[in-house]
Amino acid sequence: MTAVYLSLGSNLNDREKNLILAISYLTKNSKIKNLKQTNFLETKPVGFISQPDFFNCSIFCDTDMGICELMYFIQSIENEMGRERIVKWGPRNIDIDIILYGECIVNIGNPHIVVPHPEMLNRKFVIKQLLELNAEITYPLSGKKISEIDASHF
Repeated sequence: MTAVYLSLGSNLNDREKNLILAISYLTKNSKIKNLKQTNFLETKPVGFISQPDFFNCSIFCDTDMGICELMYFIQSIENEMGRERIVKWGPRNIDIDIILYGECIVNIGNPHIVVPHPEMLNRKFVIKQLLELNAEITYPLSGKKISEIDASHF
């Protein structure tokens, strides 16, 4: 089993309901075990800022899915929920990102599968929620615990 951290966000329609539905899809998969979630957090948009605020949460789970299988699974949840990809970093009813996949460092030429998530240190809410789940998480690119990373990075 691999320890995985996901970040979920929604800023369209009923944001809380969208997150709850996405989490329910995750819990229904028999390959997802020991799921724990953070509280929901309202955040300002990043990148494309002319859009509604987000509700975000982070998830910890153990899985025996490989990283590609996990990516296809979370994309299937987004598709099932009607996610439309119109504007990069634009409004969306659901967004599910793989933040960490064990201690793995993955960049296989597919821009959708880069782990650790390339923007994680630039998003204070992601760090805050990772610390809520587990202050002992190690950032694979530096070997440091998330709690030890210089706050100036975010």
